[in-house]
Amino acid sequence: MASSAVDVSAVGTSLWPWLTERRRRQFEAAVGAICPFELDVDEDDSKWWAAGLFDAEGSVSLSSHRTHQGYFIGEAAVTQGSPGGLPTELTRFQEAIGGAGRIYGPFVQKAARLSIYRWKAHRLQDLCALAGVLRPRLSATKGERLDGALAVLSAQPRLPRGNPAWGAYKTHCINGHEYATARIRRYVSRGANTPARDSHQCLECMRERARARRWRIGDGAEDRPG
Repeated sequence: MASSAVDVSAVGTSLWPWLTERRRRQFEAAVGAICPFELDVDEDDSKWWAAGLFDAEGSVSLSSHRTHQGYFIGEAAVTQGSPGGLPTELTRFQEAIGGAGRIYGPFVQKAARLSIYRWKAHRLQDLCALAGVLRPRLSATKGERLDGALAVLSAQPRLPRGNPAWGAYKTHCINGHEYATARIRRYVSRGANTPARDSHQCLECMRERARARRWRIGDGAEDRPG
């Protein structure tokens, strides 16, 4: 712990190249102007900084898959608070690990005085990228947690995507209507010159639901059965 102004100033001077602007302002508010020494901060320094942040503020966890018993979903996260706007700590961390994961927020957290933002990674690809950059620089405890989570996730067989009965890239809906021929009117862009795309929603099923809805509310007697 550094309690005197001289010690706090010495800490700020030594760490200045790696501090965010918010942290620098805090040092200057505490001890006045800081005169940092000249130092070139290279890419490896950023990785060491990111490892330190993840060691102190990060977490690694496994949770049960909602629909597939015996499967697990991995998550790595770093949480930061900010009085206004996205914390630079999180954007800097994401850049240091090659852009993996996503930043979410702001969130309102009970009893918190700041807006909460959170960097998260769920995909195995992103978790492996995180480990590839930070693993040699992490503490033994955090490194073992990351290794354990990756071992479980890597041992799981990949879950099939889409409906196995119809395939991941199906051409017909579950009621047998063909997507490509379900459109009645010619596609017309609404002012943005957007090209037509293959529909991922069955237009024939939508028309049938619309007829049934009009029949229920008493409108569209011409569509009523019988």
